[in-house]
Amino acid sequence: DKLKFRNLRAEMWWNTGRRFAEKDIKLTKKEGIEYEKLKRELSSVSYLIREGKM
Repeated sequence: DKLKFRNLRAEMWWNTGRRFAEKDIKLTKKEGIEYEKLKRELSSVSYLIREGKM
């Protein structure tokens, strides 16, 4: 079954998270970036399924 999303934002978050998990997206180390903070912020988004849509 194809996942159904309530809006484009939900679909974009889901697909970006999947690409990070599959290591399709990698962050280049750059001075001045707090990577642990960035990791926490990116992974803190939560979701719920309502009426069969995410």
